[in-house]
Amino acid sequence: MLKSGLITICILILFPTLALAHGGSWRGPTTRNPGDPSPGAKPGPSSWTSTWRLNREALLDLRGLQEERLKARTPEASPHFFGEPGGRPSSKEEGQSKVWNELVDTLLKAARDKSRDVATGAVIALGKSGDQRARPLLIELVEDDNAHPTVNESAALAIGMIGGGLEERRFLEGVMKDERHRTRTRAFAALGLGFLGDVGALPALMAQAKRKEASRDVPTCAILAMGLLGEEMIVPDLARRLAGARGLREKDDLLRGWYSASIAKIASPSGLPAVLKSFSDDYVEVRRQAAFSAPALAGAGKAEVVKALISAARNDRDNGVKAFAVLALGQMETPLAFAELNRAYVKGTPIVKPYAAMAMGFLARQLVDPEQRLVVLKLLRKEFHFANALEVRGALAIGLGIAGDAESVPALLKVLTGKGAPDPKAHVAIALGLIGDDAARPALRKVLTDRSDPMLQREAALALGLLGDRGAEKILLKLVKEGSSEYVRGSAAVALGRLASVETAGILKDIVDDESGPATTRAFACVALGLVMDRRAEPILARISHHLNHSMAVEAVLEALTIL
Repeated sequence: MLKSGLITICILILFPTLALAHGGSWRGPTTRNPGDPSPGAKPGPSSWTSTWRLNREALLDLRGLQEERLKARTPEASPHFFGEPGGRPSSKEEGQSKVWNELVDTLLKAARDKSRDVATGAVIALGKSGDQRARPLLIELVEDDNAHPTVNESAALAIGMIGGGLEERRFLEGVMKDERHRTRTRAFAALGLGFLGDVGALPALMAQAKRKEASRDVPTCAILAMGLLGEEMIVPDLARRLAGARGLREKDDLLRGWYSASIAKIASPSGLPAVLKSFSDDYVEVRRQAAFSAPALAGAGKAEVVKALISAARNDRDNGVKAFAVLALGQMETPLAFAELNRAYVKGTPIVKPYAAMAMGFLARQLVDPEQRLVVLKLLRKEFHFANALEVRGALAIGLGIAGDAESVPALLKVLTGKGAPDPKAHVAIALGLIGDDAARPALRKVLTDRSDPMLQREAALALGLLGDRGAEKILLKLVKEGSSEYVRGSAAVALGRLASVETAGILKDIVDDESGPATTRAFACVALGLVMDRRAEPILARISHHLNHSMAVEAVLEALTIL
């Protein structure tokens, strides 16, 4: 079971059997997707649902998709009603700035709340807001021995999310190096340096990455932070640590894989030779990461990447490498992809088959030739109709959703509204949200109110958000307050945070302000406000998931991945 830490709504939304609030005592519902990790387990290739949930924000630009649909319906009230993504709050309307300031004031107060869940949720929300007024308080909270450890570490991460200059960089470097701080706080300070955007942190991060410690958490986060900084000049050093001469390369097998992930985040083709070399590494997680890293670096080397992925999909001795290579092939937009994906689907192991179904969805999504696209879609539709294995049928539904196949909506709705296990229905729900057909709204709303299955309710909530269904706001708000489990309430908070209007943001503020209310409800309202106030085109923390083999994640990274 994960140790104490931040409010990681992912632990509700991605892994319902894990604990609330960075490892609190609450355990979610026992129902979970086949292949979801058991408590304390890390996501791996055998759990395709984990790979899907942890990657979908980065791979599909879900926020951009939702924004497009909201603007089409209500152009005067886009999800970024405080201003354009990445911009400052709008000054065109005095009321917007007033609401923004009121929300920040509420979160500043909540960051000192006696409930660790409320305080942690507020701290992360302040980080997402990017509001400079929060910086002094966050620095104070990192050093506050009376604050809960979850608050200390959350504040270290939030400082980087807000951004800053030399003073903030030196502060976070000091926290990262100082062993008097808890390991998790130091690890999150390293990640904070990655988000801070100051390339002057590179020497300190590399020194920390090379430093041997009892725990891998801090060096791993330092390596990841170098990738988040996105500075190309560090790529040769990262490449040497990944696949250089014996005296230069990283001796720790797991850390070596993280250098590959960091190179992929920078997306410099100069790192491709080292990543291609790592396809033959002895350590399985390095090879798995190579499959994730190579597509980001392809450029002029696309043919080499495709060749390496096909070889891995066919010949690697590890099913995880095969599965990740298949998923990567679906994103490569090459004439060779469909034949390989079809082969993997027909002949692949039970681990590989769902990945091939998802990959065909990605392939169909990007194919320009309508005839080629139709060939892929017909196969997905046919297999969805006849598939008996729940795992595979769920992945086929996701593939149809990724492809945006409007013709499959009636078949998907039939599964959602019919009898049967909740697991494939949950995948069908999110597929309907991805496709964007308004005909799905009544059925998805009904799922929210039926209380049939928490996991299904979660995906229905997110699907309604993707549909831009502002009419679901009242249902979601009620679930935040009265949901049958913390799992459902957390899911509703995430969906509501992405849909919220100015009016809804005010209601969330009132929930946080009411100190007599349940702490978990107030904490979830903080999470929702953080999503409302993150005006970036992509949620800032989603950057961690880019091109990442999650099965090699150490505890600190896994928890950071799961903060929504």
